[in-house]
Amino acid sequence: MLRYIFAFGIVLGVATPALAASFYVVRGLDNKCRVVEVKPVDETIFVFSGKVFVTREEAEVQIKVLCDDYILRT
Repeated sequence: MLRYIFAFGIVLGVATPALAASFYVVRGLDNKCRVVEVKPVDETIFVFSGKVFVTREEAEVQIKVLCDDYILRT
């Protein structure tokens, strides 16, 4: 029985970080790119390639690659 509890704990420990957070790079009607935590359901907001990023920092790096207006604003 202890063996099953230990195995369940390992599976739960591995799966929990994957379910933690997700970030998306989106562009709205104003043509500005943003990083958001919730996938938009509005049809007027474009999600770049449907990519999901695990950390905000990773999404911020990709916003420079995906969005032309980001370069113009900085």
